[in-house]
Amino acid sequence: MLLQVSAFLIKLQFLILCVLCCCICSVSAKPLRIISMDPATDTLVLQLADLDRIVAVRERTQDPEVSLQWEKALQLITLRNEMAEEVYRLQPDLVFFGPWSNRATRNLLKRLQVPALRLQTPKNWEDVYANIADVGNALGEEERAAKMSASMRRRLSAIEKRLRGQPLKRGLFYIGRGHTYGKNSKAHFVMESAGVVNIAAEKGIVGLGMMSIEEVLMSAPDMIIFSDYKKDVPTLSRNVLDHPVFPHIANRVILTEVPSNKINMTDASLVDCVELLAKTLYPHLFQDFPTAMNNYDTSE
Repeated sequence: MLLQVSAFLIKLQFLILCVLCCCICSVSAKPLRIISMDPATDTLVLQLADLDRIVAVRERTQDPEVSLQWEKALQLITLRNEMAEEVYRLQPDLVFFGPWSNRATRNLLKRLQVPALRLQTPKNWEDVYANIADVGNALGEEERAAKMSASMRRRLSAIEKRLRGQPLKRGLFYIGRGHTYGKNSKAHFVMESAGVVNIAAEKGIVGLGMMSIEEVLMSAPDMIIFSDYKKDVPTLSRNVLDHPVFPHIANRVILTEVPSNKINMTDASLVDCVELLAKTLYPHLFQDFPTAMNNYDTSE
């Protein structure tokens, strides 16, 4: 009988030890070798995770015109292409992909049992918050992610309060080669939050579409929004934006730019774009409005 009790106690101690080990492992199981393969996702990861846990990001993330987190990216390995071989040799325990990532690379890493998360292009603010939460959960940084989203919600609410009751203005994004953004795009919900009716959406454009300069002018916009990406570099893509008609309408149409390193993100930088547009259209409503920091970095 005594032997049976002793054996039972030994088994019980062993089980308790196993449970404790599992608990300790689950608490400390944050990924420690993170790779991100998309500039927008890179920027979010660089804000939510400590730098010593990140192994590599895309090469373009080191460009100040692409990412506000470029200085951090300079301290990391950078990957120019989405090649599974390059990623696998760095022995990641978590890889982030963007919406336009290479399917073959994703499939090969999956076969190699490399944990990965692919973010989707947000179509509204709830998608943005979901992306932030998904990245935070994958990183084990739920609190930081929640803090970022809460800051964004508060700021958007404050902007909406200032705009309440104001007559809506009409405008559109206009980028290289005559492209514009309709419904289900970041540009669309950013404009809506800034008190701007999206002319491209009125015309039935969903996602990325095209409008000729003649169509743009005939739609009588109050505002035309450009990106500042490579604005001083002569390219075929930007030729349409150099059309001589734009200076001639500047006295009756607001021509403004948004930073490319903010509008292309999937984080709090989008709120900065809302604030910029709202202040440009309704300066009298935002004279005393506190300006946000360039980002909502929570990793410090």
